[in-house]
Amino acid sequence: MGPPGEQGPRGLLGPVGPQGPPGPPGLPGVPIRGPVPPVGPVSMQDEAVNPTLWAPGCPLEWLNHRDKCYFFSKDLHSFDDAKTSCELMSASLLIINDKEEQKWLRKQVQGKGYFWMGLTDKDEESVWRWLDGTQPAFTMWKPGQPDNWNHGHDISGEDCAGLIHEALWNDFFCEDLISYICQKELEQSRPLGS
Repeated sequence: MGPPGEQGPRGLLGPVGPQGPPGPPGLPGVPIRGPVPPVGPVSMQDEAVNPTLWAPGCPLEWLNHRDKCYFFSKDLHSFDDAKTSCELMSASLLIINDKEEQKWLRKQVQGKGYFWMGLTDKDEESVWRWLDGTQPAFTMWKPGQPDNWNHGHDISGEDCAGLIHEALWNDFFCEDLISYICQKELEQSRPLGS
């Protein structure tokens, strides 16, 4: 028998386990004067969020890159539920505009599972459009994708896109449960009284 092969690609995240028992009470706090810094990592996905990237103009737990704010979910949703979750936060599912943004996203999602983005060919098969109706200015599909795989069943194929390992693009069944990325414009600070 030969040596073991290379490690395969990481699979989808498993279901969330039951909540653990409450921890012991903490030490008495010291009053903080001035701005409160963002909270440190508490879960595997939080490690993707570098607190130094948080900026005024983005809600807490959102990251800033250039003129946008990004939210990396820790919960798993179908494409439509992810879209609704973003809209409830006055945001939209991710639209990637250029290779520089793609490169930044790769650093944020590396090793953190799969994430929906706002790209679909539901309206017209093999014509991929962002949710705002525009077609991608560039693509970063995993080699062999999109493949519209139907798993050998007589059902519609994979019509919604997400980011997989290395932030490559992949088509998924829209009902698959994966994490998602929301984005919105950086809020400009307004003078008091305006």
